[in-house]
Amino acid sequence: MKRVKNQVVFLLIVLHVNLFRFSISYDSDPSNELDYNYGDYGNIGDDSFTSTPTTTENTIFGKSCGLMTNEFCVKFNQCATVIRTPKIIIDLTRPRNECHYIETCCEQSKIRQLRPPHDVNLMQDQCGLTNVDGLYMTVESSGQETSFTEYPWLVAILDSESKQICSGVLISHKVVLSAASCLPPTQNLTVRAGDWDLLSDSEIVPHENRLVEKIIVHNDLILSQLLNDLALAVLESAFPRTKHIVPVCMFDDLGSSRLNATRCFAIGWNVLKFTRFLPQENIVLKIAVDTTTALIKKPDGRIKAHISAHRHLNLMGSPLVCPTEGNQYFLLGIWSYQLQENQTVFANVTRNLQWINDHL
Repeated sequence: MKRVKNQVVFLLIVLHVNLFRFSISYDSDPSNELDYNYGDYGNIGDDSFTSTPTTTENTIFGKSCGLMTNEFCVKFNQCATVIRTPKIIIDLTRPRNECHYIETCCEQSKIRQLRPPHDVNLMQDQCGLTNVDGLYMTVESSGQETSFTEYPWLVAILDSESKQICSGVLISHKVVLSAASCLPPTQNLTVRAGDWDLLSDSEIVPHENRLVEKIIVHNDLILSQLLNDLALAVLESAFPRTKHIVPVCMFDDLGSSRLNATRCFAIGWNVLKFTRFLPQENIVLKIAVDTTTALIKKPDGRIKAHISAHRHLNLMGSPLVCPTEGNQYFLLGIWSYQLQENQTVFANVTRNLQWINDHL
């Protein structure tokens, strides 16, 4: 018993000494005064950054990593040793290490403060635009993951506990269209735009949240049969006009353009509501939809189409879109529910334009 007590005392002494040594070395190192604020985002491809130490009372460090005590996990563009490229390449196929897949292990003296991207704002009010191969970050993957805000009209709808319940699509900067069957009418909801991985906040540009002011359910909704499974979420305030938050186009604006029915797809997050163990990431998925052989079901014109997915997916509320020859995307349907053999039923948006326009 006496021997155990002596060992405990010895361990406490060693711990106290190490803590004291750490505090001395930290205070004596000027580089420790840098503010590693994860709210600062860099200009991709731009080597301009500030290296002037700034004093802050609440210095934020990433997770410790590597073999040295002065190495931390930071975003790729925060580490001066990372090779600068026009876009950060996120390789989802590489083995995971101790840092997040959007981060790298960086020596403390090489970590730098970065400004927000200067070209993220979008002056013109356009619809159906895409960020080809992603905005600031592009993905290498063997799956169906998209690049960062490649399709900027997609939004996530969150419940009062900030958990995703379904996806939706921006049809204006203040109105979201989704499936009525996944929107609880009596709950406080939030719409998140400009996000990519719902399980991470390490993206280059931060997402935006808006509270839902009211839900407008389709007049002819028959919930037991999921007929007219559409609802509008009107926001308390509008989203900003930026490159990573852009509304989709509606068929009213199609004009003389023609859609390419062979390139239609659904875009959304796999809802993890009933998942026992969360995966490492929940990235926006792009699911090809064969609309050339789609069945139009009466009486509400539901679209039943085959999707190219290797697993059962729950993309409720996700938009089904088709491009024009100029790669401007128009909204065709909203993911309602999935049948067997990769058959998905979409609520037909084009047949409900009058109802939508009556409430816009």
